[in-house]
Amino acid sequence: MNTSSDLNRVGWNLLGNPFPSAIDWDAFSTGAYDAQVAVWDQAGAGNYIYWNGTVGSLTNGIIPAQNGFFVKTATNGAALTIPLAAQVHSPMAFYKDAVANAL
Repeated sequence: MNTSSDLNRVGWNLLGNPFPSAIDWDAFSTGAYDAQVAVWDQAGAGNYIYWNGTVGSLTNGIIPAQNGFFVKTATNGAALTIPLAAQVHSPMAFYKDAVANAL
């Protein structure tokens, strides 16, 4: 758990989508974690977009493949398991800008 002295950051943890496909945040139990998830949307608004299990700007709670996301917990040592059943097919674009050609 993030125990920063900044109250806006306490409990927020950066995780990553472990699958080569999108995941549906609503498809599994978040256990000790809040239902809210936050994703950085650099390609769009340049800010975080959220989903709380019902409403939000993260379309239907779908997190694209290979995308990081933040979740919040008040429990030290909380674990989050993302099951295979959470994988979904989604043509949703990445929430980050394209990487410049480095060659």
